[in-house]
Amino acid sequence: MYPAEFRIAEGVWSEKIAEHLIKALTTVPTMGNNERQGLADKHLVAIGTRLWQLRAEMMRNEGSTQPDALRRASRHLEVLWNRFAEAGLDIDDLTDEIISETGSYPGLRVLAYQPKNGFTCNRVIDTVKPMIKLNKIIIQDGEVIVGTPEKSD
Repeated sequence: MYPAEFRIAEGVWSEKIAEHLIKALTTVPTMGNNERQGLADKHLVAIGTRLWQLRAEMMRNEGSTQPDALRRASRHLEVLWNRFAEAGLDIDDLTDEIISETGSYPGLRVLAYQPKNGFTCNRVIDTVKPMIKLNKIIIQDGEVIVGTPEKSD
């Protein structure tokens, strides 16, 4: 069909080249289950944290008059929040939780203690990062600021 000068001869592969090519194609690096799980957890943490931030912002502005588009977006956000919860992803805002003075809590990092007038016990006054659990396993530690009772002199 094509003139002889345009025909390309069939390639001749040496056994060594063929073995090397087969080896390279069959040993494609794969992720182990732990690596794959770690990558999934990393993405879930990022999505969960942003979802928590968005929800907190929407709740902060809930009392004000919101445009219809914002109210609709808020409903979509709640559906998404519930779907994640159904899938086993718990995003815990720790604000107002009572913290004992001596206890250490798994999955909770206290970034600072701040004396507060009127406090009778240690209480989380601000959540910097939520605690995120997947199927009850902590995949992100919560980071908080704790209000403490003021010391009397």
